[in-house]
This record gives sequence, C-alpha cells and structure tokens, in this order.
Amino acid sequence: MPQDISGLLPAPQRRRYLPASRRLGNAILTEYSLRRKISQAVLDMHRAPTDPDSVYDALMSNILKLPEIKAAGIWRVDRDGTWPLLLHRWPEGVSYDDNYLSLVSLNCSSEIEESETGIAVAALLPEGSSAAKAVQRIMCVLSRHAAIALAQRFKVLASQRTAGSLEVLNHIGNKIISSLNLADLFHTIYDELRQIMTANVFYVALYHSETQEVEMAFVYEEGRSVKPFRFPLNDGPVSRVIKSQDPVLYNLSLKEIPQAILFGQQPSEIKCLMMAPMITKGRVVGALSAQSYHKGDYSEQDLQLLTTVASQAAVAVENSRMYENTLQQASTDAMTGLWNRQAFFAHLDRIIASADQPKHELALIMIDSDSLKEINDKLGHSAGDEHIAQMARVIKSCVRSRDAVCRYGGDEFLVLLQKKSAQEAAEVAQRIIDSIASEGLLEDNSVRVTASAGISTYPGCAADSAALFQAADAAVYMAKRQGKNRVCVAKEADRNEVRLNES
Repeated sequence: MPQDISGLLPAPQRRRYLPASRRLGNAILTEYSLRRKISQAVLDMHRAPTDPDSVYDALMSNILKLPEIKAAGIWRVDRDGTWPLLLHRWPEGVSYDDNYLSLVSLNCSSEIEESETGIAVAALLPEGSSAAKAVQRIMCVLSRHAAIALAQRFKVLASQRTAGSLEVLNHIGNKIISSLNLADLFHTIYDELRQIMTANVFYVALYHSETQEVEMAFVYEEGRSVKPFRFPLNDGPVSRVIKSQDPVLYNLSLKEIPQAILFGQQPSEIKCLMMAPMITKGRVVGALSAQSYHKGDYSEQDLQLLTTVASQAAVAVENSRMYENTLQQASTDAMTGLWNRQAFFAHLDRIIASADQPKHELALIMIDSDSLKEINDKLGHSAGDEHIAQMARVIKSCVRSRDAVCRYGGDEFLVLLQKKSAQEAAEVAQRIIDSIASEGLLEDNSVRVTASAGISTYPGCAADSAALFQAADAAVYMAKRQGKNRVCVAKEADRNEVRLNES
C-alpha cells in the first residue's frame, strides 16, 4: 500500500490577492519612500563640504544604494580625454561608454561649462535587469543635482583661488623687496604656489645669454631639492619658451614632448605641465615651470598666475644680478679682472680665522714685475698697462681655479695657496716667473720682461694676515736685491724675525 507523504510536503502556498485600493496604496507608499530617499540623497550632496571630492563621495554612496548595482564609476571628461575620479568595483580597462556592458551614464558637462570639464557617471547592472530603467531615472536626478552642487563648489574654489593668488603675489612681492637671495626667493615661490595648485615638480631655469646656456638653478621634486645642472640652449620645451617668450600649457606626458629633458628620481610620470618665461625690460632671463603627475591639473587661470609670478621673479633675478655685479665691481680690479686688495685680505682673514693650526698650512706668493718702469719709460704707459694685464693672465694660468689671486697695486700681485708647503709654493712661483719671462710682451725685445717672487707661510712665518704679507714682501725685496727674476722664501723662524732663503 503506497505510503501517504502528504503530511511531509509543505502546505501549498495560496496566492494572495490584494484589493486594487491596497495595491494603489502600497505603490503610493513605495513612490513616497523612493522620493524621500532621493530627496535625502540630493540633500547629502548639497550639504557636503566645499571640496568637489565630497560631492563625488555622496553621489557614489547613493548610487550604490540603488537596486542591483554591480559596479559604478565617476569620470572627469574634457576635450583632452577622460580619467577616473572614483570607481567602485569597476572592471579594469573598461571606460564609462563601453556599450557592450549594461551601462547607465550621464554627462553633466553642460552645468559646468566655465571649466570646460564634464563629469560622467555610469553604473553596471546585470544583463537584462528589470531595474535598469528605474535606476537610470534616479541616476539622472542625482547626477543633475550633483552637477549643480559641483558648479557651486567650483565657483567657491575659483573665488578662493583668486584670493589665494592675490595672497601669493603679495607674499612673493614682499620677498622680492626684502631679499636679494635668489635661493630664498624661489623656495618661497615654490612653497606659495603649492598652497593653491599642484606642483609635484617645480623648477626655475635661468638663461645665460652670453654663453647661450640654460641653468636649471632651482629644482624641486616632491619637496626634495635636485642638484642644479646646465645644458646648451636647444629645441626642448624650456628653450622654446625662452626663445618665443610665450607661456605654454601641456596636457601631455613629458615623454610625448619633443626633446624634453628627464631628471630627478621620477617616481611617477609627468602628465601635465606649464611653463612661463621670466621677462624684464624686454629681455628674457629664464623660465618657471610647475608640473603634475595627473593629467588636467592645470587650467588657463593657473598659467596666467604662473606668468604673473614669472614676471615678478624676473625682476628679482635682474635685481640680484645687478647686486652681484656691484659686489663684483667693488671687489675686482678693473684692469685685470682679479680681486683687489680689500677683497683678497678679507678672504685671507676668513681663511686664517677658520684654519686648524697647525694642520691647515697656507702659502702666500707675492710677484713683482722687474720690467714695468723700463717699459713705461721706453714704450709708454699703454704698453705698461698691457704688461700688467699679461702678467695677470699668466699668473691665473699657472695656479688652480680655487687659488685666490689679486692685484695688490701697480705691478704687484698676490697668490694664496691653501694646503701647500713652502717648497710646493716655490715650485708654483718659479713656474709663474718662468712663464712671464718666456711669454714676454715686446715683439722687438727692446725690454727684457721678468718678474721676482717672494713666499711666506702660515703659521710658520706669521700669526696673522698682516705679518704674512710683510714676510712675503720682504722675500720679494730680497729676490730683487739678489739679481731679480728669481724666487725667495721666508724661512720658518721666530715670527718677530724673518729670515730669507733663495729658491
């Protein structure tokens, strides 16, 4: 007999039919609930903080609350392309307008035409989703309000940026007035610009027209200083700005810009950069550049600000160069281009003050022409001046670039050698007077051109710069008494008594 299993089966479910009035009431309640949720979502976006990211977050949060949403994304769109702002589970390599997926998208660019930028919103639903139309309608409402909220925030940010720009220009102007130090000024510009715009990389390029070179004088990458370097004026972006004297804005990778020079650590790729020439009195003295790792970070307004800052910086560069030229003229002998005696002895005093006795040995060479009086008498003072200038050139060619050389006065010259013994200094001095005698000045050999040299050392011969000079002067005098065209060295002895030794 078959077993009765009816008691083991669940009771058949009876379909429940609601009266039309109940169904209408539920629909009204559902619609009312949906409207309340949309209204709350709209309020969330309008009440969000003033930065655009908060609007994106609120928009994304409410999109993800919609039924059957598998993924969603928000993209920034402009004439140069698109890139994601906020993605949630979005498939890699898929853009918002790939129509083979079930996408719901809306471009809101019409609400923010001032920035020529749009916002695209897209959601991914299961294939054939019955909720697609409802989701699309709700996203349209949310996106429109998001566009309005973003437009308001962009206006606020534009006002803040304008105020920030004025403050930046004011701070930079004050720095120009108060300082002639270019390193301090350009670090101030870098710090100020970073307050109102992205500057992953920032640099100041100085143009040296006399050598046709570009000096990357002040370079910062993510707050770190990069070692300065130079390169000849070429057809790269910096050189083009210097040549054309026009600012440029690139929404391109640095690698896509012809002849661009890559430098620094480069942890990320530059994708947006702007450059502005530094021009003063119709002359270009260099260029400023701000660069970002993110495409589209700079606008025409940013370029205008950088151009204004570059104009201010150009004035500072000109002032600094004039100041340096004034200092150089004050410390330079006009005839020879060497240091004058005031600058030389100030340098010597600093060296002695910082010297670590007795390890830090100094040698002072004094060179005096043996022939100037005869040249002036026979050939005139113009020939004598040329003789002095020729001696200066010979002396400079015989010593290291770091050795200090000065024209003490008339036909007397001084050379300061650091970390050189008396014997080593004597070898240098002998090379100098031999070169003076061999190169000479006169084509007709009517005057025999020679020079004498005297050497003193610190701390062996003297305790200060004055005594060191007196010892070298006495050594020169002894060289002349012994027949000229020779080197004499002051012996290391009692500092109150200078004894001489012929080299």
